[in-house]
Amino acid sequence: MTSAGDVYVSNRQTEVGQGTKTSPFSSLQNALNQLKAGDTCYLREGIYSESITINKLTGSKDEPIQIKAYPGESVRLNATKPLNLQWTEWKEGIYRARCKNPVWQLFSNEKLVEIARWPNASLADGSIWKKNNAMRYSDRKYKKGVPVGDTQDGVIHDKNPEYQIGQIG
Repeated sequence: MTSAGDVYVSNRQTEVGQGTKTSPFSSLQNALNQLKAGDTCYLREGIYSESITINKLTGSKDEPIQIKAYPGESVRLNATKPLNLQWTEWKEGIYRARCKNPVWQLFSNEKLVEIARWPNASLADGSIWKKNNAMRYSDRKYKKGVPVGDTQDGVIHDKNPEYQIGQIG
């Protein structure tokens, strides 16, 4: 265990370290479990892809706890998990895969994959937020199964609260 001051972590460390510059901790979690007010945790170069829990980590205005990259080195914290899915073509160049866990964000080659919208919409140009141009939508106003409100044709899976059957478009 190190005393208050500098603590070091290297995810390239293969043995249990002591948190020193010459014997760094092997994981960020090991360091977090030891940090005290006034400590600085230096992460050595690499990508840190571990789950961490921050518990009872308390600094102060005069003695903050700092976690930073070691000077001159590049560090990235990565909270994503590989899915290792079996993708199959569904139809017309559209692929699908079964996933056991919920997916809140999807990345491919370290870039956010935009969710499918009809017609094509993009986060880059903001068109994904223009519902009238970017996707099938409905304000769920129907009269005898026919939309009477703000609705655009396309594919949507929703259930008319008044009518069990109603196909649009």
